[in-house]
Amino acid sequence: MNIKTKFKIGEEVYIIFKEENDKILQLFKDKVTEIVINEDDILYYGDVLCEAFKEEHLVSINDKELLIKKIDELIKNGDK
Repeated sequence: MNIKTKFKIGEEVYIIFKEENDKILQLFKDKVTEIVINEDDILYYGDVLCEAFKEEHLVSINDKELLIKKIDELIKNGDK
């Protein structure tokens, strides 16, 4: 069985997120170390943070345009 994921183990990524009710944007450069696939989601773990993150929180290290777009979205949503 083949399961395709957006990111691979060992791939460098940016993890970008903002906690609910938090005005602080968090951005980390990390490397995917583990992928957990369950019925509802695909979760990624990295070296830097010991938390699970969904694909929507990860951006390829090579996609600077998407990184800037995500930063802008999170800042804009925080102003509401």
